[in-house]
Amino acid sequence: MGKDKFGFSHALEALKYLSTKEQNKLLDEISKKDPKAAEELRNHLFQFSDLSQCNGKGIQSLLNQTELEDWALALRQKNDDLLSHLKRNMSERRYNSLVERINEMGPKPMSKVTDAQNKIMAVASELKEKGLLMLLDDGDDPLV
Repeated sequence: MGKDKFGFSHALEALKYLSTKEQNKLLDEISKKDPKAAEELRNHLFQFSDLSQCNGKGIQSLLNQTELEDWALALRQKNDDLLSHLKRNMSERRYNSLVERINEMGPKPMSKVTDAQNKIMAVASELKEKGLLMLLDDGDDPLV
């Protein structure tokens, strides 16, 4: 099951309507028959740009467990929504330091930007699995 096949995009869209728990259960079943397809779906379900839709405490945990330098590099691809979300969940001093690093950083190879995003997303995925980082619109029960 590759990204270019008709069913991939439909499966991905269907999974997005499920809660995280339901997604994991279904992806575990898919991985029994096609581990590569399950991994590909997992990778596309939760992406770097989705971090702008995560709960504040989860973002704070993520920021505490990742390097500011990785964030500066990962944000070389403009993402105003995510940057705004980070600003709301960081101290002013740390946010200013991040923006300064982004602005001072010269051009970087896209592979380095992607690597930094992947490092952050590895931690984000762990936090999401533990229930510490939540997408605010991922179909789970509302936060109270």
